Amino acid sequence: MFHIRDGLAVERLQDGSVRVLHQARPGGAHVVLAVIDADSWASAVAAVSVLGETGERWQQARAFHMGG
Repeated sequence: MFHIRDGLAVERLQDGSVRVLHQARPGGAHVVLAVIDADSWASAVAAVSVLGETGERWQQARAFHMGG
């Protein structure tokens, strides 16, 4: 799990999807805000990159995320 800040965190699940969580207070339970499938996660990563999303950049982001 990667803790971003202010209780916000993300973690990669075994199938490549990414869970977005929030912890309201230290030591408290995490609340799942969203689960993003691997293809959508790759799209988001490519889209917010400086060069933006193209089909090729999406494929690169997905390959990097999925390890292939």
